[in-house]
Amino acid sequence: MANARNGSIRTGMQLGLIAVLTATGGILGVAGVVAGAPGEPISFYGEATDADGDSAGVGTVIVAVVDGGVVDSITVTESGIYANDSPTAEKLRTHTNAGGTVTFHVGSADGPQADETHNIGESGVFELDLTFPAGTFAAESDDSESSDGGGDSPGGPGGGEGGAAGPGGGLGTPTTEAPQSDEGTQQRVTEDLVDSDSTEPGVQVPINGGPVEELSFDERG
Repeated sequence: MANARNGSIRTGMQLGLIAVLTATGGILGVAGVVAGAPGEPISFYGEATDADGDSAGVGTVIVAVVDGGVVDSITVTESGIYANDSPTAEKLRTHTNAGGTVTFHVGSADGPQADETHNIGESGVFELDLTFPAGTFAAESDDSESSDGGGDSPGGPGGGEGGAAGPGGGLGTPTTEAPQSDEGTQQRVTEDLVDSDSTEPGVQVPINGGPVEELSFDERG
């Protein structure tokens, strides 16, 4: 009888120990999952320039770094702005369980670092303009200026009005002289005058609004 009671006690103790270990393992497992789970989101947007005032060019990659590791990256699509405040726009992100402090770099965790940092605390969307060391974006600024091209090229010399100047500085009117008639009277004809329909001899009218000039000539029957 004593041996049976002792066996029952040992069995009960073993079962109790197993139950305790199982419960402890479950608690530790849950704690490990909670510790490794992402926290509440933190987002950043703003401008990206260097100390010289040059803007981050399109295609520049900005990374967020926590404890030496990259937690997120974003590519600049608008010169000088790494992300904008639109609710639907892509932003640079991390979370509240990521670590202690976020730093910001160009290209990689080893790239040029911005002066600004963020101490991880509450979640939210934060406007944070980033200023990188002088010269970080100088090459990109030079490329942008050279791609704009040169200025206006000088125009060619303008053409003036043709024709030789006549007496008094005006444009000359070419004249011709008709051969003398049998009566010895010479008739001068200009390009600006034509005979009118008048039956009176010697009356001329202008083509281009010039002065009327009377020329004498012999009336022929």
